[in-house]
Amino acid sequence: PESVGVSLWSIDAFKSDGEVFCQILHLMGVRPRWAANGRVAAIEAVDLDSLTLEVEHGPALPRPRVDVIVQASSILRDMVPHFADLLDEAAVMAGDLVEPPERNSIRKHTLERLAELRRELAEDLSESDLKRLASFRVFSSPPGTCGTGIGLALDASAWENDDDLAEIHINWGGYAYGSDRVAGSSRVAGMEAHRLYARSLKTLDVAYMRQYSPEHDLVDCGCYSSCLGGMSLAAKAASGKRAKLYWADVNVEGDLSVRDLKDDLNASVRAKLLNAQWIEQQKRNGYKGAGCVSGCVNTLFHWSAATGEVDKWVFDAVAATFVRNQENLEWLRRDNPYRSEEHTSELQSLAY
Repeated sequence: PESVGVSLWSIDAFKSDGEVFCQILHLMGVRPRWAANGRVAAIEAVDLDSLTLEVEHGPALPRPRVDVIVQASSILRDMVPHFADLLDEAAVMAGDLVEPPERNSIRKHTLERLAELRRELAEDLSESDLKRLASFRVFSSPPGTCGTGIGLALDASAWENDDDLAEIHINWGGYAYGSDRVAGSSRVAGMEAHRLYARSLKTLDVAYMRQYSPEHDLVDCGCYSSCLGGMSLAAKAASGKRAKLYWADVNVEGDLSVRDLKDDLNASVRAKLLNAQWIEQQKRNGYKGAGCVSGCVNTLFHWSAATGEVDKWVFDAVAATFVRNQENLEWLRRDNPYRSEEHTSELQSLAY
């Protein structure tokens, strides 16, 4: 792919020692330069001829520098800002390398955006500011705010179509962040950067996220769908096509695979919402267990709205398990009637 979107959370620094951070650098064809005390002192480019793709039962193939759009969490922005700074410096460095565009997608896209910005903003911004604007690759919510807004919109039914959710994602999460060590005025951030974020997502081929804790999966947390799904929605609104969605986790020790999001989502549904043993365990937890079931169903709706990756059979199966199964339905209504009412009507409307 020419362009990959990555949702990067602060937990990458605290639980994975910067694993996804390093994946981003690897895609860009850059690497950290280490100081004597073990800290990262700077970023340096890997020689283009050294960038290869290992192929099973075949020779290594040359590969390009891949453009990466980083959608950073607000906690990463606040707690490990050096992650954002170093990634910004890496993108600027790679974009400045004089290399063939077919081998350096970062430079290719930076020059394309710079040409667009010159046509639109040459009277308002200096050349250095335009270059700074074209080089941004790290985006998050504005200072002092958090979240992507999509989860709130879904729960409040404050949307009508994909474009509404895409606009929310860009407006909430399209604030650009850059390192003070990179030349150019910081005043170019703001709405110009929001438009740049939308343009960056227009070229997106792949969106990817890695989950770091075996305690959670895809139906546990609505934030996953808001971040990864929001990026996909915005890419579709900008280009007319959805980015391919990939997922990775640490739920199986030693499993380093990157998988199709839809496959993992179906596996999570089978492991919990369609798993009789899991349901019996939730029943022993009383109202909290009933609330957990309802929360998982709600997250499933979030994934459906944000990605379109939830097939009808999934909702049919969940409705059969919790609506048409009288025993389970009575349990939910008895132990947590308000949450039960919330998702039962939705499941009925989707399953029939």
